[in-house]
Amino acid sequence: MLVADGDGAARVRCADIAEVRAMLRRPEVTARKTALARMESWNGVALGPEVARAVLRAATAVYPFVSGERRDPGELLVRQLWPRPFDLTVAEVEGAYLVASDRVRRALLHLLSLRRDDDGLDALVHLLSDDGPMDLLPLPTPGLLDPMLDHPEAQRLVPPLTTVVLRRGWASHACAVLASLAASGRLDSAVADELVERLRPLLHELVDACDRQMRDDGEVDRSRADRRRLDGVLGLAAALDGPVSANLLLRALSSADPRVVAAAAVRVVARGGVVPDERLELTARDPEARSLLLDGLHALAAEAGPGEVPSAPPAIARGPLRAEADLVAWLCGDGELGRAPDEVEHLAVVRDDSATVPADLHVFRFRLHAPHWSSGRGWMVGAAGPYTADGAVPPGSERFALSLYDAEDDAGLGEHVVEILRARELWFDDDVA
Repeated sequence: MLVADGDGAARVRCADIAEVRAMLRRPEVTARKTALARMESWNGVALGPEVARAVLRAATAVYPFVSGERRDPGELLVRQLWPRPFDLTVAEVEGAYLVASDRVRRALLHLLSLRRDDDGLDALVHLLSDDGPMDLLPLPTPGLLDPMLDHPEAQRLVPPLTTVVLRRGWASHACAVLASLAASGRLDSAVADELVERLRPLLHELVDACDRQMRDDGEVDRSRADRRRLDGVLGLAAALDGPVSANLLLRALSSADPRVVAAAAVRVVARGGVVPDERLELTARDPEARSLLLDGLHALAAEAGPGEVPSAPPAIARGPLRAEADLVAWLCGDGELGRAPDEVEHLAVVRDDSATVPADLHVFRFRLHAPHWSSGRGWMVGAAGPYTADGAVPPGSERFALSLYDAEDDAGLGEHVVEILRARELWFDDDVA
């Protein structure tokens, strides 16, 4: 339970930490889940240095695993320290880092970043550098180091980041932080040139890996992780000035993987370059690449303002091609098919009466060849929309793509559409709420 001081403010006591630690060690799953919920109830409650030290000690302990539970006790405990990062000294945080689990170390890196001071910056530079405990470096999460970008000397992170950018799992976040530093003018030309030389072999390696995947026809697209890393490298290359970094984008534009070409094309446009419509239309023959291209160009246009960024060729931005791109991109998701269908065919256009202006849903059938798990179902039905005549989403409407993976022969087209719309109302409206 929480207690209140004389001023009425809630406080966490060292005794509370001890009770939670005891509950986390109990054999009953309900007791451990109760302890996790109790820790979450502390969010926003002041701790103070003494309690913060007790929290830190508890975070580095090992607790029994709870099946089906995604919350990590140590990570939850460290999160209680985030609102007041100065309750602990940097030395205390670094000491805990050396003995903590992977998820706790990640939370501690963010705690150091939240300090935004010289001591926190010194600690991050040490922990990320070759001279630090690199074998303990955890995988990052988005925004892990972002708070430290507010420090006036955040460019001191550049040397260690140019090292970790080559580590699997770190490329995307390291490139994002470096791109932010470049955008704020805190990377001089010499540093930028060094970064490009460091990125060049990585980019070639990733593009080659994606090209090799194009020659394989496996059940799972094994290039997805490489493309995520490559997208971070391309984002950094686009943020760096000069012809040398532009050459990195040109290398990606020559890839055999149209999805890589689409990502590179968006970055070229972001730098103020021009990609011929013929090249865009050729790349957009692949539905997944078309989705990346259209979404990327749309995001650039929304950020820059009308007329400042070239729009996608109308031939690929409207009608069934726009809808097919959205559906295939959704089907490629981790929780869906995990890859693009081998065949997709447009079946019908259905008016969406829920849209604020006249708009259409596009219905498709698709199938995958063996040995994919879905191949036995044959043709399946999916839909995407709503879209107006110019390919835009009606004001106040939510664009969606969805399939229930029902076999086409199991019902008539109208019945398939009714079930998809019912599922959209149940799933997507809940997400928006």
